[in-house]
Amino acid sequence: MVENPKFIRLIHMGRIPGWQTQAVYHTVAELMTEDMPDTIIISQPSDTYVCLGYHQKLDHVFDRRVCEEKEIPIIRRKVGGGGTYLDPNQLFYQCVFHNSRVPVDSKQVYKQMLTPVVNTLKHFFDVKAELKGSHEVELNGKRIAGIGGGQIGEASIVVGNILFDFDFDTMVSVLSVPNEAFRELAKQAMRDHIITLDDIGSTVTMDTIANQLIEEYER
Repeated sequence: MVENPKFIRLIHMGRIPGWQTQAVYHTVAELMTEDMPDTIIISQPSDTYVCLGYHQKLDHVFDRRVCEEKEIPIIRRKVGGGGTYLDPNQLFYQCVFHNSRVPVDSKQVYKQMLTPVVNTLKHFFDVKAELKGSHEVELNGKRIAGIGGGQIGEASIVVGNILFDFDFDTMVSVLSVPNEAFRELAKQAMRDHIITLDDIGSTVTMDTIANQLIEEYER
């Protein structure tokens, strides 16, 4: 049966194992044809893992020995962006659209996919939420999302998250760094440039944010 490509399909996965949060949008992308509907996936990982960008070299980003000791899986995605630390304190949104139905300019693609995220933050919080540059979602001048994008087959993809909280200590502990001084510098740099909903005293639940995000994507 051929799906109606005029409609956007929503898949709300809820809380699922980390590997599934990556597998689901990769599968949708690999199956994407012009006859298939554009798809937005909302999910939350039930466990912690780190994720490597498509073109990154593992040993340049993460310390695999430390990851093994902490039993933190390493997953490589097929889209770009940097290495990320992902855990249950994050809400994921993954936009998988056929490349014939998105703007040619990648900046406009990011704007289309990420504006609902910015509007969701504005809906709940009296803070400055905005899209900076081509693909940075910021709250009060700091990043509250890690964004990646690219193409798989016929699909154009933008993936990201909303940080409810962030474990800086564990994140820097799994990084591949030349020395401990560099690790401390990395942690401070992250604290200087990353903000979470916990930092602004939010008590809004993840389900509530997810439902509003869905509403924004439906507009």
